[in-house]
Amino acid sequence: MTNQRQMHLGAFLMTPGHHVAAWRHEESLNDTNEILSADYFVKLAKIVEEGLFDMVFFADRYADRKHPDEDVSQSVNVKLDPILLLSAMSHATSHIGLCATASTSFYEPYYLARAFATLDHLSGGRAAWNVVTSGNEYEAFNFGKDAHLDHSVRYERASESLKVIKKNFGTVGKMMPLLTIKLMHSLRILKKYV
Repeated sequence: MTNQRQMHLGAFLMTPGHHVAAWRHEESLNDTNEILSADYFVKLAKIVEEGLFDMVFFADRYADRKHPDEDVSQSVNVKLDPILLLSAMSHATSHIGLCATASTSFYEPYYLARAFATLDHLSGGRAAWNVVTSGNEYEAFNFGKDAHLDHSVRYERASESLKVIKKNFGTVGKMMPLLTIKLMHSLRILKKYV
């Protein structure tokens, strides 16, 4: 008997799309109320699941790559909150994985653990987190910082955040437990960066 290899497929979704000029195509949706609605994303999730994909994925960033005056390609790049979008999608799907990017540079471990634990519970254990440290100085400005953290500091902070979250919220492959007062207060355990 031979081993059957399987290809795993993930749908990488962006709002309102991947190409800056896609809106110009005659069949594109031109109604922003439609393409920014929960119904639109639920419809996409159903299509992806019916197409036998394993996962739907939203990348995220918290600012344009460059200053808007420097880069017109970012002018139509709307960024909706991926965790909220995936929460809406979770009720319309039954088995597809739901993955979002979230930065350890700007979010505290408590928020990250709570957000992904909530998505994990709402979806019956289908949540996944794309851990990033962010590398865009404009993102730092949006969080009230004068400059972005140095590369090494970002990765130290990410490492500590992951240790805190794993220690208090379970391991990969198990559903994260619901938050309790005890868990909430134990999240500041290491205290170096968080």
